[in-house]
Amino acid sequence: MIGSRRIVPLLAAVGTLAAIVVGCTQWFLPAAAAQGLTVTGVTPVWPIPAGYGRIWVYRDAGVYDGIGTPYVRLNGMPIGVSQPDGSFYRDVPAGSYRLTVDNVFPTDGEATDVGVAAGQQAFVKILPSNNLANVGGRRDSGERTVFYAWQIPPYVAQREMAGTLFYGANLDALKSFPG
Repeated sequence: MIGSRRIVPLLAAVGTLAAIVVGCTQWFLPAAAAQGLTVTGVTPVWPIPAGYGRIWVYRDAGVYDGIGTPYVRLNGMPIGVSQPDGSFYRDVPAGSYRLTVDNVFPTDGEATDVGVAAGQQAFVKILPSNNLANVGGRRDSGERTVFYAWQIPPYVAQREMAGTLFYGANLDALKSFPG
């Protein structure tokens, strides 16, 4: 009897919180769509600015995927970190770029050339290899995952990215990007 008296206020509080969350979501999603935003889950994706292209970088949860989080670079400048089962994008001035993923040792396939026209999107998938790089000496040896960067056709990439976590655009990272 006493236990049920404590549960009723708790259930009421949980119900009120759920109603607030649903109400905010129902307000936010149409408001975002009215501003021309595409909504992925509850994170809006801003329209591509005029004169810019968008480069998406993603990594799905593959069989050989470890917990490594290598830097992703565009023309040598870091633009993000590749997260397991994650995606992000960068809006860049229309042009050609070299996208690389950091590895312990330079490898073939860690870079891809990406060209984007104004309003166009390109998709690059970060792939872990099942071949591990041996690092260290006798006592402090270990293995690190080797990563590759491959440009993927949009119709394939969009399907693969649908299940990834979206880490946003990180616009602060672009303040130092030339262009």
